[in-house]
Formats: sequence, structure tokens, C-alpha cells
Amino acid sequence: MRIHCRELMRALLCLLIVAGCSSRQQLRVSLDAEDEFALAKKAFDERQWDRAAEGFKRLMFDHPESGLVDDAQFYLAETYLAQEEYELAIVEYRQLSRNHPRSEYADDADFSIGLAYYRRSPAFDLDQQFTEQAIEAFNVFLVRHPRSPLVAEAESKRKELRERLARKEYENGLLYLRLGHIESAQIYFEIVRDQYRDTEWRARAEKKLLEIASDSVSSSDRPAAGWSEVLDISEPRTNSYTSRNNARSIGGDWTGTVHIVWQEAREAGDIVLYREWDGVEWSESRRLSDEEERALSPALAVDVANSVHVVWERDMGDRDALAYRMRGAGGWSEVEV
Repeated sequence: MRIHCRELMRALLCLLIVAGCSSRQQLRVSLDAEDEFALAKKAFDERQWDRAAEGFKRLMFDHPESGLVDDAQFYLAETYLAQEEYELAIVEYRQLSRNHPRSEYADDADFSIGLAYYRRSPAFDLDQQFTEQAIEAFNVFLVRHPRSPLVAEAESKRKELRERLARKEYENGLLYLRLGHIESAQIYFEIVRDQYRDTEWRARAEKKLLEIASDSVSSSDRPAAGWSEVLDISEPRTNSYTSRNNARSIGGDWTGTVHIVWQEAREAGDIVLYREWDGVEWSESRRLSDEEERALSPALAVDVANSVHVVWERDMGDRDALAYRMRGAGGWSEVEV
């Protein structure tokens, strides 16, 4: 009889446990989506991140057809972002953007993907994978949401990140320059010049490229044994002048090629001539000014793209004018006045 009572008590205890679990389960699922969201949002506002995350996940699981699902997913991502769990936050933001592209949170989600990567972006001298991912995410945001109130902040952060990438490339160039690896340094400076035109490092890179070109020219015709012999490169039996107004009449590019212009006196009037030295021999003289004009005081400059620019004074009789020609990859341009 005692054994029978003991078994009966065990059975009653099991029933009570099952009933308690059932009532708790019924209490949980009895909350509608609005109440579930309100409780989770209250926990979120009180910075109780774990409770908030559980509430938002429960709403998404129990009420998948609710109009509050995108709200819950956005705030779930926000709880992860607040706890610096950036990868989890990015996953939720991306799911929101993909599954609810018309949600009122769509632009915030796309922006926050970039923000999460931005917060993981390290100093310029470390690996810049997260920096590049942040820039890509901000680019996507700017394309998708050109009228979002977050556009200005996204553009500002993107520029900051591009400055960081440009500085890394520039510092790499400086390192190779200090090590004496000129060609490698030049490659990095050219990357900054060509790919980061909107940064402050572009001007610095261009300056370094000009210094490299200048150093190359200054040493291209001066071997270790000393200076070369004096060469007369002007036309024979003529009077020749470089610029009379202290303008530069000789320059070099980063390949080591030397470019020179000068004024030469002829019976019909002075003309402007040009020659170049490629490190082996001089080119033939080329007349840059027109036949009928009187050309004076030529000046020359070479830019970082190795284009040659020449200007001179043109005596028009009643007035003076400036004439200009440029030689790029396609050859010499026509004279412009």
C-alpha cells in the first residue's frame, strides 16, 4: 500500500511539472507581435542587450508574417552593433536589406553595414581589408539611397577611409624610396596619383614623382667618372639662346629623357627649336614655331605623365602673344595662341 502511494505521488508530481511547462509555453506564445516588440524594445532602450535580442528573435520566429518583423530584425542588428559583435550585426542588416528592400529601415541597414566595417577599420599601417569593405558598403548605400539623410555622413566616412588607403600606399612608396628601390617606390606613388585623386596624398605623391624624375635627369648624363664633354646641340652657324626671362628651357621625365628648347636666330626671324636626349643619342632638331612668326623666350615643362609643354612669346607686330604646343602620347599638338 505504501509503495502504491509513493508511485501515485510521483505521477502527480510529473503532471504538475508538465502542466507548469505547458502554462509557461502558453504564456509565451500568447503574446501578440505588438506586445512582444514592446517588451523587447523596452529592454533595448534600457541597454539590456541580451534580453532585447531574445525578444526580437522570438518575435521573428513566432510571428514571421507580422509587419513588425523588419523592425525586430533591424533592432536585433542594432543590439549586436552596440555590443561590437560586428559580424552578427552585418548578417542581420544584410538580411533586412535583402528581404525587406522597401522597409523604412532599408537605408539605415545599408548604411550600418558600412558603419560596422568602418568601426573595424584599423590604422593605416595595418591590413586594410575592413577599410576596403567599408568603402564598398558605403558605395552601395550611396547608389541605393541617394536621397537618404545619411548621405552626407556616408560620403564623409568614405573620404576618411580613402585617405587612409592613400596614406598606406604613399608610406609604402616612402619606404621603398628609403631602401633605394626607386622603381617600386614610383609604382606606389603612381597608384596614389591615379587611384586617389580626391585625397590630400595625391599632391604629395606627384611631388615625389617629380623628385624622382628630376633625380633621374640630373644623373642620366653624368657618369661616375665625371661630367660628359661639352656638346653643341644647336644648328650650325646660328645664334642660339635659351629663355631670356629666366623661364625653364630644359626638363626631364621619369624615364631619364632630357627635353630642351631654345630660340635660334634666322634671317626671316627667330624660331623655337626642340631636341631630346634618350640617354644614348640626341634626336633631330624640331621646329615648334610657325614659319612666319618671330618667336622669343621659349620655356618648357614636363608633367608627371611625361607630356612635354612648351610656351613662347610670339611677336605679332602690333602686340605680343603667347604660343603653346604640347607633346603627348599622340605626338605634338598644333600651335595654340
